[in-house]
Amino acid sequence: MENLTHTLVGAALAEAGLKRATPLATTTLLIAANLPDIDIIYAIFGESAYLEGHRGITHSVFGFPVLALAFGLCVYAYSRLIREKLQPARQPARPVALAALSLLGVATHPLLDYTNAYGWRPFLPVDDRWAYIDLAFVVDPWMWIGLGGALYWATANNRRRQAGWLGLFALQSAVLVLTWLGSAAPGRISGSAVAVWFVLVAVVVGAKFGMKVDAARARRISLGALLALGLYFAALAVLQTAAVFLAAEAAHAAISPNEQVTAVDALPTEADPMRWRAVVSTEESFYLADLHLLGNNEPRFERYARETGNADLIEQARRKPNARTFLRFARFPVARVLRDAEQSREVEFEDLRFAGPRNRFRVRERIEGLQ
Repeated sequence: MENLTHTLVGAALAEAGLKRATPLATTTLLIAANLPDIDIIYAIFGESAYLEGHRGITHSVFGFPVLALAFGLCVYAYSRLIREKLQPARQPARPVALAALSLLGVATHPLLDYTNAYGWRPFLPVDDRWAYIDLAFVVDPWMWIGLGGALYWATANNRRRQAGWLGLFALQSAVLVLTWLGSAAPGRISGSAVAVWFVLVAVVVGAKFGMKVDAARARRISLGALLALGLYFAALAVLQTAAVFLAAEAAHAAISPNEQVTAVDALPTEADPMRWRAVVSTEESFYLADLHLLGNNEPRFERYARETGNADLIEQARRKPNARTFLRFARFPVARVLRDAEQSREVEFEDLRFAGPRNRFRVRERIEGLQ
């Protein structure tokens, strides 16, 4: 998931009562919930290094506990060496509580990442295989308004906080509107989803006026938001199962009888739990279609051959370092020979998981000559 959702989950955990565990508890949870993304540093070394390093060891079950405990130790060191000297009257932080909160906050991060189609490598460095459950799009505005709305009710108890939350809702709204206006590819946000978003924001903001929220009620609201998030994922799991079933059923009529189906997947789309991206895999190709759970529209599958062009040229390109890195990451990879002139040979690899005109998950390799 993107970092706003991770932050909201950390904040909800704090407001649900964990902020009382120790001084610096809220700060620890907010940072820890985002901490595994410290691997963004790989981006400065180029796209290939980013694909290799992102959602890597800092997200794995072997790496994130070490990261969490190290961060908890850093927070405790800050508390003892800096905070207590600057503010000696403040209550000292509790090291065991900080370590536990750090571990909890960090653990929420890979679990949320696991829910989207980008995936997770849970057992690095022992096993570098990716795992996916394909429940939620990486940016989900319904999580924003669910978690953010509850936290707004629980914490906006003065004008400064009111202004901060309203500013955040305005920024989120602008992002959704701009995404909608620029929607040219399948899986982008629809106008009806934007309209529902504005209705929900109005309901959340309107309900806040006149609402009396004491500390106990704030904890109940925040805990309710976390429980609602769990129920939301459960509902998405049911919808995703239905989408896979319908995709498999439609594939029998749409796919050539000469091809054997090897896998059927349904990927989430942006801001619409009723629309899924069906991917049917065969040994020779992939078939993609938008699948609507509401309505009787038959999905229209588009075929993508796994390889298009000179097989020897593709194999030579596949052995290049950047291509090998990309193909370890890619889930539905296709290879196309773009040019096959004597002095100009180029092969493109693309991951159809992100298919569309704006797909940046692709790599091109120039081949000087066949070996």
